Amino acid sequence: VATLAAGERLYVIGGAAVYLACWPMVHRVELTEVHAAIEGDTRLRGFNRDEWREISREDRAADARHAHPFSFVSLLRR
Repeated sequence: VATLAAGERLYVIGGAAVYLACWPMVHRVELTEVHAAIEGDTRLRGFNRDEWREISREDRAADARHAHPFSFVSLLRR
């Protein structure tokens, strides 16, 4: 991270410890929202939607490949 030139992007793809270490430096989030109640115990700690401004959204319907509708959402930190 320290060697990135100004304006370069770093994509963080997980796991949990990597997300947690990078979270203070994150200015933009590319989020996939699945519109369904799905069981699980993993959550993105430190994420508060009120701290982010939505700049784009692309909604997709459920289809033969996707059991649930979902949205691709781009967020910028306020």
